[in-house]
Amino acid sequence: MAGVNLTWVFIVIWALYGLIPVLALAALLNHAISRLRDRSGTQPGRM
Repeated sequence: MAGVNLTWVFIVIWALYGLIPVLALAALLNHAISRLRDRSGTQPGRM
């Protein structure tokens, strides 16, 4: 369900501001999630 909500947020931002802010937000989220993963000590692809 979170993926659906995130998709709607990206669509609204894209409609209001364009593609560049959407890409910046996606990169920021990716960086934040990677930092959380690294802090928790888990491996990519393992849960």
